Amino acid sequence: MNFDIFSESGVDSLKLKKMKKGGTLLLLYDDNVDYTKILTDYIKETISDGDTVDYTTTYRSPLDICRSFKDEELSTITKHLSIIDCFSPHYSFDDKVVKFSKQEFSQKGFKFFDAESFADVHTAANDSWYRFRKICKAEENQYRIPHRTIYDTLSSLIGFSSEELYFLFIRHVIASEKSYGMISLFIEPDSIKKEIRADLIRMSDVVIKYGTVGYEVIKT
Repeated sequence: MNFDIFSESGVDSLKLKKMKKGGTLLLLYDDNVDYTKILTDYIKETISDGDTVDYTTTYRSPLDICRSFKDEELSTITKHLSIIDCFSPHYSFDDKVVKFSKQEFSQKGFKFFDAESFADVHTAANDSWYRFRKICKAEENQYRIPHRTIYDTLSSLIGFSSEELYFLFIRHVIASEKSYGMISLFIEPDSIKKEIRADLIRMSDVVIKYGTVGYEVIKT
């Protein structure tokens, strides 16, 4: 299980690999940086390890991540990647460009699960589990472990719900995914509310900040 992309941050690879049997990595990003390449490289690295991935996006269009992969990579990537889309139900309104683009990417193999709430994200992840269960069985891998989840700026759902439900959800998934031997990656802005930031750091095994000058290790 590799974490090469985050080894660049200066975190001892052995400390990162302490999560190989399950754990949570928190990436705090500055508001003025683009972390798309980090996401793309992490997903490719994960799938090359033989893992499956759930990517939950709430603040960014799912089209961003779809466009970040090259055509020659799609057959491998799309088979092992599920996109849980919390962005479109809240922000795309009746924009036909988003609708048609998702249909176009679906034809290329991308699998989307729409969600509007924290409960919907949980249901979508369960549906994705059954999807990967079939894929892994066909590949003679009877278990969906190791598996990795990515929650991209999940805090943006607070505006449609509450901080209480946000913490209820993340405390549940962090404990649950770790118990299953899964790796959770939470990506949140460093400018997030102070109390939320502190709680996320407490719950995470490894915390890295990403800014204009690169990576800074906050917790290992």
